[in-house]
Amino acid sequence: DLRISFWHAAAGAEQAGMAAHFMLLQQNTRSTLPPALPGIEDAYVERFGPRPPMPMPSERVDLIVVQSESFFDPGDLVDLDSERYIPNLRALSERFPHGRLQVPTFGGLTTRTEFEFLTGYPLMVVPEIQYPFQGLVHRPMYAVPWALRELGYQTRALHPYDPNFYGRKRVYPLLGFQAFHSIGDFRLDEYHGYYVSDHALNRRIIELLDNPVPTFLFAVSIENHGPWDELRPVPAAELAQINLPARGSEAARAPLAQFLVHLHRTDQALGELADWVMQRERPTVLLFYGDHLPNLVSTFAEWPTRDGQSVARQTVPWVLVDNRMHEPASQRADLSSSELAAYLLEHAGLQGLPLFADIERLRTAEPALNQDERTHWHSQLAASQLAVEPDLSAWQLRDVTFAEVQKWGPQSQEQHPDATEGVAVYVDLDQPVSEETVLMINQNRLEIAERTERHLVGILDLASSRTLLAEPGQHQVYLLDRMQRQRQWVGELTVRPRGRRVGGLLGLGAGPFCAISAWGPEQSALEPVANRQPDGQMGLWARSECFPAGARLRFDDRLLETALDGELATALIPPDWLSASTQRRVALVSSEGEVMPLGQIEVLSTKPATVLGSGAIGEPSH
Repeated sequence: DLRISFWHAAAGAEQAGMAAHFMLLQQNTRSTLPPALPGIEDAYVERFGPRPPMPMPSERVDLIVVQSESFFDPGDLVDLDSERYIPNLRALSERFPHGRLQVPTFGGLTTRTEFEFLTGYPLMVVPEIQYPFQGLVHRPMYAVPWALRELGYQTRALHPYDPNFYGRKRVYPLLGFQAFHSIGDFRLDEYHGYYVSDHALNRRIIELLDNPVPTFLFAVSIENHGPWDELRPVPAAELAQINLPARGSEAARAPLAQFLVHLHRTDQALGELADWVMQRERPTVLLFYGDHLPNLVSTFAEWPTRDGQSVARQTVPWVLVDNRMHEPASQRADLSSSELAAYLLEHAGLQGLPLFADIERLRTAEPALNQDERTHWHSQLAASQLAVEPDLSAWQLRDVTFAEVQKWGPQSQEQHPDATEGVAVYVDLDQPVSEETVLMINQNRLEIAERTERHLVGILDLASSRTLLAEPGQHQVYLLDRMQRQRQWVGELTVRPRGRRVGGLLGLGAGPFCAISAWGPEQSALEPVANRQPDGQMGLWARSECFPAGARLRFDDRLLETALDGELATALIPPDWLSASTQRRVALVSSEGEVMPLGQIEVLSTKPATVLGSGAIGEPSH
């Protein structure tokens, strides 16, 4: 019976072995996203009317979201008093919007609630997925952080634990977070019990909000994470303040007492953070909610609930604190965790954001719909966002400049409807662009084959490449950030008519080469070499209407690393390969080994009066 840690890949591999770990991981996280029903988008538009264009809000409030570990209302159990353990939550609920939250997990699997809140996607439609970060998030996925980045927000995540736990370090950027602060941001003296305290979490939240940029900060607490046992160091003075009623066995009471110590501390931290928000000059909204009920199995087995329902059917509380609300305005809304972000954005005045605006409109426009019906509708909306490649022709893309294009190519290709390789395009930029930025030709996305901070290489699939190269014409090349819906034009790729071939049998034109219009340098001194490059090497170049894919320049019998860029082929020759008073042969060689001689470089012992073919390697002088 193999058991693995899905939430920590390295630990899982160590427990079960690499091969078994991958097999079990695949078995437990595989999923097929439900396809959007035929006509779902048209039906939705007909039902609710056209979506208005997203307005830029007049006020962008700071947004703080605290997902609190194992936070629930102890008053849901008989003989326990909410006022004793969570007085701040109770007081805030009397003044601000609040309610109960239906979450997709019990006793653990925090990231299920986390995923639903951030994406608006209800996990009940994919019941085979237990671990959504592992099973669903494999590429950029539309979520609250992406939506807010469209409005100029800085998006940060904060979790005082191992950043690799549940794969958050990998997943958070895919959900749109620009920064992730984890256990390295906290000191050893900031723990309480096993974990970093909620008061320490507050201090870091306040530090991160000390900037002039509108900020969305999503914090996941950990202080009240289990286990709650005799090994957990809880100060005796704090434990003595928990006065439980005479109910249940010691096995049920002891972990509950430890849990309530930390629950009360969490409530104190909530009051502390709410006070800071209310005293802050900058408009700020704080949303606080529990992620799930605690895994107090022995307690819940002996301690009944007030409503008589099982603990698995209990909900968790949420409250929203807004420092713009100077008069009490308590409103109750019972929601699912997949609806809560939509409520938050609507309350903050950030209406019109794709998907979340739809979820909120659905919730308020059709109150008669039961939870299953609402889930069905907005799961379909989410599926249309997450599972379907967008039709860019329907997008309202914003033209922007991510970075200055230093160089790109090839800027022309020869007509070649029977191409055997996909069209490759590179772009060099003056500054980094986001990892979500892709290369496009017309409406076709190129597979990124190489990416550094300032350099992208993309390859168009073979079928699309053959279509592109079938006829002469102009084709748009641009950079696209799909999540931001922003585009930067790069240039036009020209497909030229197929040129006349040379070479082949008796030079009748059946070979792979087009005629060479120029090449160089044809003459060079030993020192300095002609067409000298910054590294001291000699630049060799040739111009032609076409080059066979994979063609390389050859110097004597040495094949050179060759860059093919449209009508130009370039390579570098080290100076020590030259020798005085000799003729050095230059040729072009196809990937099939066919050879087209170009001529000879005359090497002189002194600098010639006129150096043919001198100049920059990409800009020959003739």
